[in-house]
Amino acid sequence: MFDNLTYKQKFLALILVVVMLSFAAYKRSFSVTLDAKKHKQELAERFERMDSETRDAPTLTAEIRQLDGLIGGVGLKPEVVQQGILDFISKYSNVTIKRLDVVHEVEDRSFVIYSNQLTLSGDFNALLHAVYELEKKFKQSNVVNVNFYTTTDHAKKKEKLYAKILFQNYEKIN
Repeated sequence: MFDNLTYKQKFLALILVVVMLSFAAYKRSFSVTLDAKKHKQELAERFERMDSETRDAPTLTAEIRQLDGLIGGVGLKPEVVQQGILDFISKYSNVTIKRLDVVHEVEDRSFVIYSNQLTLSGDFNALLHAVYELEKKFKQSNVVNVNFYTTTDHAKKKEKLYAKILFQNYEKIN
């Protein structure tokens, strides 16, 4: 199929695919989080404006607490979250933890974003079940990305399936 294309055409097709995948990643992951963060910031500013009017304060506080829960703004220490991830995954005997990266920390004007990356191995159903349970039941941090991939052991001629999971939680900067 690609035999009759020049290298320039192949390169342009590759660039087009990279741009399309970047756009899809932005639309699926980053834009949702940024919109939620922007909405939360707008509510916080609205709360400050209406501080003198006590009738709206409890409602806005409840909305901010709800958005904190949605984007993971629970104020837990990153080490506690990482230990919680390990404790949660250790319940699954047919899934193996292959790697847990060091907590990555990014600071914004009003938030500190903590990212944890975990790599699991196992069969497809076990990994899918573990990821599903993490997404639904693990409340200390949010699953923002899951990547399934395989590696081949050429000596044994076997493939191993892995799931790389990215968790993020946010902390307000006062």
